Amino acid sequence: MKVGDLIQVQEEIPFGPPVGAIGIVELVQIQKVCVKGGLIGRSPEDGGPVHAEEKCIMAMFGDTRERVSTYYDRYVVVGKA
Repeated sequence: MKVGDLIQVQEEIPFGPPVGAIGIVELVQIQKVCVKGGLIGRSPEDGGPVHAEEKCIMAMFGDTRERVSTYYDRYVVVGKA
């Protein structure tokens, strides 16, 4: 998925755009997120925090910008940039 692709919502997204809504992807980036808390300064093996990468996708639906990256199975790409 790239910036400029059109996506359509296929299933309900909680507090998101309605089913059938078509949006345009405005931002695609990888973010570092904490998946398990711990003491800062320690390695994960010694009780420190554990981090992973998450793909963040922001799309514009009408006049509303929505983060849709956690709902990959609920939308499809209907047009490629």
